[in-house]
Amino acid sequence: MDRVTIFIDGSNFYHLCSESLGTTRVNFEKFANKLSKDKDLVSIRYYNAAKIQQLEPEGYKHQQRFLSKIRQIEKLEIILGKLKPREMECEFCGKKSRYFVEKNTDVNIAIDLVDLAHKNKYDTAILVTGDGDFSGAVRLIKTFGKKVIHARFEINYSSELNKACNRQIILDDEYLKDCFF
Repeated sequence: MDRVTIFIDGSNFYHLCSESLGTTRVNFEKFANKLSKDKDLVSIRYYNAAKIQQLEPEGYKHQQRFLSKIRQIEKLEIILGKLKPREMECEFCGKKSRYFVEKNTDVNIAIDLVDLAHKNKYDTAILVTGDGDFSGAVRLIKTFGKKVIHARFEINYSSELNKACNRQIILDDEYLKDCFF
């Protein structure tokens, strides 16, 4: 039986789900089971950046509740990167504003895609993202004889990543209807 590992780009999934479907209330266990359907689901790997409690107390609390809930899913592992603060100055008024940049998430996904393929831990990777940065990693793991399925929304996805993968799953209302809370 085909062994599957699911790699979820958490922030990308959250924002595209919200923008595309108007909700983020996805049951990740049902979602993973639907993605892997008749295959042997080896693991689910969820990647995101940890919110900073002192700077974003409400966002941090919300994220911790969410992570606590998905930690209970069998075979799911959470891999957290970091949020780094940055400042930007308005070129018109000179006012400075602070924002955060996600760090390590994409690198962690790419490393794990390649490392686990090299160690023969899966036959098929299901990559849940719209981010084209993974195209090179996908091409590399295919040289190991692995298949990659691109699970994506109909908006904001990389055509380069789409071409690099063996096939696509479109995440729309119809596909996800059984996966919402």
